[in-house]
Amino acid sequence: MMPNSRAREERVAEKKEVLEYLRNQQKAAEIDAKVNGINSWVLLGAMALIAWHLLGTAELLVWSDHELLARVLVAVQGALFVVRACGVRGQQGGSVRFTSWRLKDMDTPFLDIVHGLVLLGPTGFLIALYKDYTALLAGIVGLVFFLSGCAALVRLIRGDDLDGEKFPEPSFGNSQRTNSFMSLFFMLGWIFLFIYQSRLAMNLLQEPQIEHVKVLAGVAVLYALLLLAIQRRAFGESIRWTYALETELLLDNVTPDVALRRIEHRALGPRLQDVMDRFFDGLDRKFAALESLRDDCLKQLKEVSSVPKEYVAERNARINAATERCDAALAELDSDCKELSGYLGRLKVKNVMDMKSSIATHIKGIEARQSIAVQRLQELREWLKRSKREPMGE
Repeated sequence: MMPNSRAREERVAEKKEVLEYLRNQQKAAEIDAKVNGINSWVLLGAMALIAWHLLGTAELLVWSDHELLARVLVAVQGALFVVRACGVRGQQGGSVRFTSWRLKDMDTPFLDIVHGLVLLGPTGFLIALYKDYTALLAGIVGLVFFLSGCAALVRLIRGDDLDGEKFPEPSFGNSQRTNSFMSLFFMLGWIFLFIYQSRLAMNLLQEPQIEHVKVLAGVAVLYALLLLAIQRRAFGESIRWTYALETELLLDNVTPDVALRRIEHRALGPRLQDVMDRFFDGLDRKFAALESLRDDCLKQLKEVSSVPKEYVAERNARINAATERCDAALAELDSDCKELSGYLGRLKVKNVMDMKSSIATHIKGIEARQSIAVQRLQELREWLKRSKREPMGE
């Protein structure tokens, strides 16, 4: 009783720690909203006030200069992306992890589609009508949001279960150095975009009047508030998974270990080693189950001797019935091994493209474990063939 009681206490302690972490995440989101003083209602109120002010300027000629307005909006995008790039911090760690971004974790596919369209509007206008490919960087970001939202929506409609996949998409997180270089590259790109579009906008406003400047400033602020409102809404929805996981824990629908794995995968991405360990552990369990079927299979095959040899059809039917479960287990194992081989090929391609020696080390270990599994499978397959040929030991 004492070991069971101790194990139960440990599970309760783990469950309490996970619940405390989830509630801390929720409190952090609430504190962030209060400290910044920015919420969806405040942003919507500010947008409505500015829009009401702009309605009184509808007769000004500046509204007819669509190129000027589009360049102001793209400049706003550049400024906002510079601010966001300054706050990005890369994840450090020595383990090879898959990227933490997954379509399944996109909490607001509809909002992502809207976000992408709001970003694509001005940039697409400049590229299509004025061949201004300097706006392409912002356009790519908008396109990523739009396509990702569409893909997540399609998976949601189809009901695809990404948790049921044995192997995640072989997309791995970048190193800290790579993240730093990418952040610097994008920051310089956003700064250039902001300065370039702002300069062209000033050139288009040949005789700046205070009314025109006020209109452009109002449009810029309204557009910035719209993007911030979308981001704020997405941030608010992104924390909802903690409430769902907390409910599942309280109802004992998931164990603390499963909850911790979900948290790790969402925050950092799953480790390649953990994914492969779980796969081979499952493979070992299937081999063990097949081994347990052997005695029962041999026992049924020995009973075939009671059937006269001239009844060939009856003997074959009994042999097939005796080996049916073993055949199914072997077929499932063979399918798993083939799936692993295909995934290894994808990992090798990814390793060549990324040139990561750490992935190559994992691939060697996976290949060694794969060869052992294939050998065990071949031995069991040969045993079953012999057993079918000589069911009576003759």
